Formats: sequence, C-alpha cells, structure tokens
Amino acid sequence: MRIRSIFLLSIALGSAVGIAAALLFALQQWSAFQAARAAQHDTRLLVGTLGLAEGMNMERAFVNARLLAPVIATPEELALIRRQTGLVDISFSDTRRLAAAPPDTSALQELQSNLLDVRQGALLAITRPQTERPAALVGAYLHQMFAVQEAAYALAGAIQMRINVNNPEVGAATRLALLAWDLRDWSGRETTTFISYIGLHLPMAGEPAETLAWYKGRIEQKWLAARTYAAQVDSPDVTAALKDVERGFWARGGEAYATYVVPNRGRTLDLAPDSFVTFIRPILDTILPLRNSALKEALRQSDANIIMRRTRFLLALGLLLMTGCAAAAATRWFDLRVVRPVEQVTTIILALASGDRSVGVPLQGRTDELGQMARAIESLRCNAVQAEAAGYEMLALQKARADEKSHLLAELTRTNEDLGALNLQLESLAATDALTGIPNRRSFDLFLVREWRRAQREETSLGLLMLDVDHFKSFNDRYGHPAGDACLARVAAAVVTAVRRPGDTVARYGGEEFVAILPGTELEGAIYVAERVRLAVTALNIEHAGSPWGFVTVSIGAAVIMPRLSEAPEALVNGADSALYGAKHAGRNHVATAPNLSSSAGSRDSPMGMVQTTGIV
Repeated sequence: MRIRSIFLLSIALGSAVGIAAALLFALQQWSAFQAARAAQHDTRLLVGTLGLAEGMNMERAFVNARLLAPVIATPEELALIRRQTGLVDISFSDTRRLAAAPPDTSALQELQSNLLDVRQGALLAITRPQTERPAALVGAYLHQMFAVQEAAYALAGAIQMRINVNNPEVGAATRLALLAWDLRDWSGRETTTFISYIGLHLPMAGEPAETLAWYKGRIEQKWLAARTYAAQVDSPDVTAALKDVERGFWARGGEAYATYVVPNRGRTLDLAPDSFVTFIRPILDTILPLRNSALKEALRQSDANIIMRRTRFLLALGLLLMTGCAAAAATRWFDLRVVRPVEQVTTIILALASGDRSVGVPLQGRTDELGQMARAIESLRCNAVQAEAAGYEMLALQKARADEKSHLLAELTRTNEDLGALNLQLESLAATDALTGIPNRRSFDLFLVREWRRAQREETSLGLLMLDVDHFKSFNDRYGHPAGDACLARVAAAVVTAVRRPGDTVARYGGEEFVAILPGTELEGAIYVAERVRLAVTALNIEHAGSPWGFVTVSIGAAVIMPRLSEAPEALVNGADSALYGAKHAGRNHVATAPNLSSSAGSRDSPMGMVQTTGIV
C-alpha cells in the first residue's frame, strides 16, 4: 500500500509538472505573439512617420525655393505650397491614428505644433517682395525646419528601437529604412543649403564651402551604414534598390558635387535655384526605393513572424490540452485507488479542526497506514482537549501584542509621511527665490552643470542670457525697496513669459540680475529670445523717473557655446557677463553678444562672431 501510494503520487506530481511546463511554454509563446503584433504595429507607425518626414522634406524644398525667389509667389505657386502643406497635415492625422502609445501621440502633436510655428512666418514672407524679407529669414527657416525634422527622426528612431526589442528579425530592415530616409534627408539638407547659397549669392568659400563639405561627410557615413544593414537584410529587392542608389544617387550626386561645387570654390554661382532643384531632385529620389523596399521587407518579416508565433502558440495550447487530459486521467485513477478510502479519516480531521472534540475516530483496528493514522488522530484529539484551555489564554495575549504593534506601526508611518512632506517643502524653498518665485542662484548652478553635460553628450550648442535692470539703485532710492521688490517680481514674470520653450530655464542670479539657460540654441536664436525679453520688460511700462527713457528697461548679454570636455560652464557665464557689460557700456536697454568663445554657435563648424543689436525704444 505505501509503495503503491508513493508511485501514484509521483505520477500525479509528474503530471502537475508537465502541465506547469506546458502552461509556461504557452504563456511564453503568447508573450512572443503579442511582441510580434506590437512590432508589426510599430513597423506600420514607422512607415507613416517616414512618409510624414518625406512630406516635410518636399514642403521645405517648395518654401525655401520661394523664399529665395526675387519676386512675390504667384497664385499657382502658392496653391502648390498649400497643397503640399495640406498633404503634410493629412499625414499627421493618419500617423496619429496609428499611434497607440500616448507618448507617440504627444510627440506627433508637438511636432505638428512646431511645424506650424515654423511655417507661419515663411508663408507670410513669400507673399511679399524680396526687399521686405529679412536676409536672415532663409537661414532661420532652414534651421528651424531642420530642428523639426530632427525631432521627427528622433521619434522614428525611438519607434525603431521598440521594434528591435520586440522583434529583432525586423530590426535590421527597419534600421535600413531609417538610414535610407536619413540619407535622403541629409542629401536634401545639403541641396537646400546649396540652393540657399545660390539664392543669397554667397561665394563657395569659407563657411559655405566648409558646410557643404561637412554635409558630404555625413552623407558618406550614412551611406556606409546603409550598405552594412542592407547586407544583413539580405533581400533581393533591397539589394536591387541599393544598386540603383549606387548608380543613380551616389554616382550622379558625386558628379553634380564635382560639377557645381568643387570647380567653383571661392566664387559666387550664377545658377537659377529652380533649375538646380529640377536637376537634382530626380537624383535624390533614387534613394526612396531603397527606403520603400526596406519597409516592405520589414512588413513581410513582421507578418511572417506573427504567423509563426501564432502557430507556435496554437501548438502550445494543444500540448497544454493533452497534458491536462493526461493529468486528469492520472488524478482520477489516484482518486479511486487512494483518495476515497482516506475521505472518512479526512472528515474526522476536519471535525476536530473545527472544534468538535466529541467526534469518534473509527478505523483504529486497521493494520495498514490508515489504521496508524486513525490511532494518531485519537491521540492528537486527547492532547488537543488538554491544550485548548491554555491555547485560548495564549491567543488572547498574542492578540493584545499584535494590536499594540499595529498601533505603533501606524504612528511610525504617519511620522515618516510628515517628515517626507517637510523635506519636500524644504527642498522647494532651498531651490526657489522667495521674492520672484523662480529658481534661485543655487538652482541655476545645478541646471547649468546639467545642461552643460547634456550639450557635451549630444554635441549641441548651449546659450545663456544674463540681464540686469537698468538704473535699479536709483529706482530703489526714489520709490523705496517695497516698490523695487514689486518691480523685480514683475520683471521676472515678463522674462519667464518671453522665454517660452519648455527646456529653457529662467533664474534669479542675484540682486537685479537674472539669467536664462537656452539648451540647443544657436546665436541667432539667443539674440532673438534676448530681444523678445527686452521688449517684454519694456512693455510692462513701469515708471522710472531716474531712467533716460522714463520707464524700467533691461540690458542683456547673450552668449552661446559648443561645450568641450576641456572647458567648464564658467566660460559661458563669463561670456554672458562680458556681453552684459558691453550692453551697459553701449548705453543700456541693449542686447549684446559675447566675444568669440571657444566653440561655434552659428553653425557646427564655424566660430561665432561679435554681434550687437540696439533696442532703444
């Protein structure tokens, strides 16, 4: 009887282990199936995102060509641009419908909002004569449009990383598609910049020639990476498209570069931008089949992977069903041979466990294991009767101790929560200026170090504005310190309102001085923001009889730097302070920039020059 019971129990345990293993395998296949579905959805979202970026490329080309045209855009040209912008907006709507995750939807909405901001001024400018268009408008439009497209590329990169995690087999194809779009985008940027140089009559020397050479280097890097991933994808369509790019884009594009750029270094090109666009666009469009074939291969692999995962999941369910049936059969046999003879003993044990000490215990005369169990139960019943009284007393004592411990734990929890709230309040007070409600000098130092390191990692520029309220001492002497405090608070609010980007930081530097950290900002952008701040303070129209203008004004120093590992954030602070001194020396109520810093702020490769704008009202 004992050997048989152990044998049957082993079968039951083995069946349970088999069911658990089959269940785990089924869950694993279900998880893989869901990951494949997520990768398929993200692949379709990536297709929509890259299509959106391509539409933005076309819009940028149309608008930039019109900004460079010497005449006002014709109705036909305006209709063409409006049709292209409408297609881009439709692409935004279609792509948002594909976005399942809230972060993707939020990123697309932010992209569209930024695109509308960039588009507004450019569309207004092309309806006016060229004499009414600022010379810097073309560069500013391109810079802002490139920033929007870089954000679109970052979103596509994040989607591709999710695809690579959920389905590595599709990752190589989607990465190739991303590189193909990137290659087309950088080539389009090089072409757009070149067209801008033509339209602005800039000689192909110095910064223009270096910028075009830099673009050419980036394009070569993207091309080498695309070739590597194309070899990993190993698809006939992708291979054919890659060869077409070699014959079309790479050969003819190099020929165009050698024809228009290399022989004309140092000279101003006498070319029509529209004719050059007509010539170069078919060359750039040879890249699109490579992107499309990579996306097609990614969708094919994604669909095949879903079919494979679904098949495996169904097989796992079949295995689970078979294992369950076998386990049920073994359990039934075990129940008939072992469990039922034990039911009577089990009923007696449950009665004793419920407190019925008067129940009789049969089966004590049996010589097998059940008889031994019955005699042991009878012995336990007798001992339980004796220990029950002592047990009640012990339970009462334990309950009292448990209640006391629960009360102490509740008190400790409330104390910890109060301490946490106080710590948060103290941290907030330590980081905020009490008068203006904006970050103080200590917070500014922390923010500057953080943004400095981020700019080093991302190889982006970092801007800083330092402003000082003009003749503030005479304001305090004339109107009193309470009025001076109110003046500082209103100036701080105006500065915060004028510095609009979420990543920018405004802080009180000390006394009547304020600073604004502008991550990812070039020199032109810093000057633009500084002038907006100066006008915002002027618009407050705070009376100041001690000022030459009769109201409160500010002097602003702007500095922009590309941080290097060998430099410290103090270089940027000193530059902004020097610019502030220059603004004061120029008569106050001015915006001035710093002398040359160690890194470029106007472009990625050229040094920053000395610029000063007067802002006297």
